[in-house]
Amino acid sequence: MRSLALTEKEIEWKKYFGGDQIGYLDVAMSWIPRWIDCMEQVGNMKLLDAKKFPSLHQWSQNFVEVPTIKEVLPPKSRILSRYEAT
Repeated sequence: MRSLALTEKEIEWKKYFGGDQIGYLDVAMSWIPRWIDCMEQVGNMKLLDAKKFPSLHQWSQNFVEVPTIKEVLPPKSRILSRYEAT
C-alpha cells in the first residue's frame, strides 16, 4: 500500500504522469489498471480505493480508455484465468 501512496503523490492532480499526454512512466505503470483490478477480484479485497487514491484511480480509468492502450491490454478474462489457475 505504501507504493500506491507514493504513486498517488506522483500523479496527483494530473491526467497522466507526464501531464496531459501519455508518457513513458504511464506505459511503465500500465500494469496497475488491469492487474490490480484482477488481484482485487481474486483476493476479494480492495487495493486501489477511489477515496484513498483518487488521482491514481482516475488515472487508471483514463488510461484504459485510450484507444491505443485498449487495443494492447490483455483481456481481463485472460488475466483472471491465470490468477485462478494458481
